[in-house]
Amino acid sequence: NIPLRRLVYRVHALPLSLFPLVWDFGTVNQTNEKQYISQMVKNVSDDLKLVSSEESSLITVLCLSQQFMRERKDECSFVSLRDVERTLTIIKWFSSMKQHISPKMVLSTKEGPLNLSAFHLNTLLALGVSYYVRLEKERIDYASIINKEFGLEHFEEDILNKVVISCQDLFIGELKLDSSIAKNDALKENVWMMTLMIELKIPLFLVGKPGSSKSLAKTVVADIMQGQNSYSEMFKNFKEIHMVSFQCSPLATSDGIVGTF
Repeated sequence: NIPLRRLVYRVHALPLSLFPLVWDFGTVNQTNEKQYISQMVKNVSDDLKLVSSEESSLITVLCLSQQFMRERKDECSFVSLRDVERTLTIIKWFSSMKQHISPKMVLSTKEGPLNLSAFHLNTLLALGVSYYVRLEKERIDYASIINKEFGLEHFEEDILNKVVISCQDLFIGELKLDSSIAKNDALKENVWMMTLMIELKIPLFLVGKPGSSKSLAKTVVADIMQGQNSYSEMFKNFKEIHMVSFQCSPLATSDGIVGTF
């Protein structure tokens, strides 16, 4: 029912004469995907200083993560090898920042302090960024699969969730917030994801209802990520950023976006 004058372009049905030239290449099967993932992990194995057992474990959890996401019934089902590449990039980043982040994270269970190897900690954090936070209702199911693969299922607590929350608490704890601002889960997750994606130069879409701390997170992240001028000792090891905003409206154009950025 949209008038043609308001359309940017028109999409026509494919002519029948072109049907013989259409070829459905399908999607990569699990066997081929595992081969790709195995090679991708081997390419970064030396940088991450992985032993054989860690390589095998990382390949398995990546394959399980890909398969779990594909079985979802929403937009989370769209995954590709780019997600694997992104996860490996995040693992390398956490590995390079281990002296600034890992020692400050507080990890404990009902049984006492939780001692995870650097490999397990970095991998759990990377999986949390790439897969866990994208899920809404299936986080517990995904975490149980990962915890089982890493031999952490004997704990009563959800270890993947504990690791992610601990890192988020570390980041949010560095912020100077007014006493009227609550450090709720939405703000923690938004700040955590914004900071990491800025550091890694990975595009990020924050989608949420009004009041879900999106704009607040942007403001506090811009305030603390000032490089060596940051008021936080930990964030002095992060990038210095300059935030540029563009408010979209019915009158916004692509030229306006290009001109702003």
